[in-house]
Amino acid sequence: MDVYKAIYIIDLVLSGLRTDFDYIDVTDSEQRSKQYDMKGRLPGLNRLASRNSDGSVHLYSSTLSSSLDDSLANIVYLISNPRNLKLVLNQTKNNWHYLHGEIDLEDLFMLNVLEVCVPKTILILKRYISELRRIHQLEAGRQDNLKERFEKEIEKECQPLNSYVLPIIKDLMEYDVDFVSSQGEKQLIRSSWPRDYFQLYIDKKHQTEKSDQYWLEFIRKMKGAGANEISSGNFDDAISYLILEDGFPFIECFGLKVLQFERILDIASKSMDFYLDKHGNRNFIETFSFRPKSFFSLVHLVENAKRDSSILDWFLSEYKKIVNKNFAFANDFYYWFSSSVGNDIRQAREETSKYVKELFEILGDSAFDIFDPDWNYISSHFIVLFDQSKYGGVEEFSNLNWYLEFFLDNYQGKENIVIPQITTLLVEDESDFHGTPVRIRNNAWKFVTDKNRKKIVDVFSVIKKCPSLLLEFNSEQFELLLKEASRG
Repeated sequence: MDVYKAIYIIDLVLSGLRTDFDYIDVTDSEQRSKQYDMKGRLPGLNRLASRNSDGSVHLYSSTLSSSLDDSLANIVYLISNPRNLKLVLNQTKNNWHYLHGEIDLEDLFMLNVLEVCVPKTILILKRYISELRRIHQLEAGRQDNLKERFEKEIEKECQPLNSYVLPIIKDLMEYDVDFVSSQGEKQLIRSSWPRDYFQLYIDKKHQTEKSDQYWLEFIRKMKGAGANEISSGNFDDAISYLILEDGFPFIECFGLKVLQFERILDIASKSMDFYLDKHGNRNFIETFSFRPKSFFSLVHLVENAKRDSSILDWFLSEYKKIVNKNFAFANDFYYWFSSSVGNDIRQAREETSKYVKELFEILGDSAFDIFDPDWNYISSHFIVLFDQSKYGGVEEFSNLNWYLEFFLDNYQGKENIVIPQITTLLVEDESDFHGTPVRIRNNAWKFVTDKNRKKIVDVFSVIKKCPSLLLEFNSEQFELLLKEASRG
């Protein structure tokens, strides 16, 4: 294959693809077109060849073979014949139809070269891609070890073309280039967030999955008044759609550039409504051990958004709305969003504690309906964890005794909630983690009033007579607490 003609054809096709497709930059007030240039990604097209005024290609060097370390030279030699060149360029053109505006064109072209000419390379890349993306986070020795393992496998599986393949992969993985809009993200190979285009491409799902451009346009519409602009019909439907379609990572990625803070809070509020409607007041599994991606994205979005004023009023309003239906979810909300309150964190703790106490007084024994019977650490988080200074705690265990008194006065018929909540509040059980046996939480126990200690003895003694009311997994904590309380 004539090397010079190959260079000319590659240049011609890629330049044409850049001209044929523009993309939307929704960070601007209006949509605007962007045109790519030839700088950077395939340096051979800059250093080895340039366009004359008549459109012809001028070669700077007549000995292309002396530049095997150059990406373009390696690509041309790897392609090796006109048939492969045709396959690579057609494949690039077809895929660019779906991926323009999402990834770097030269990345796609080089990946297609590897896929057509050395398909084993793609399988090896797939196995190593996660490690290679994090290589700069590793210590120098571990970086060298990873490179050695990877390169040895390329050398073994891709003979005799490994000397051409390795420089191309290095260029794909290490060359820093901005792509779509002003976000400055790098995708296809080096980045997997908010979407892993490499995995989509390998799985051949890139033609059907919703692209970044789709979500950028969706966010642009949400920036406006909402109801009239969103294709799903109204703002509530849009939030549901975002959650069900895993769209919140894109809100997190692009929303800070596009959305005003008030709209971000609107999105967060509607999302809380969605979770409450979906899970009701029982069996809320998105607790400390498991949460959907959209929840974390919302936390990051609110926490990192620029604001002119405090969000305390919004925070308190959301907390009160949530705790009226699900105490576990309210704890979760407080744990993750309280850092966004900033200097108002102490007031947030005071106000939420006061509200929970008033809510219990109003609801009476109906307050147990907001407890998830499958999550036994609601009380210990509310009383113990959130009394730490970083969550706004001022006076240690200031809510402990009224809380205990409420439980002990209203236990009948609610033993399945009262027993585990009180025992996990006053007894530590770290045996699963550190081999430490169950023990009294002394820093809390010393604040328990004599009145409440006597109530614990009375209530637990009655419950002990009905073994069916005891949960097997916390019977040891139960016995220890009863024994400690009986000491007076």
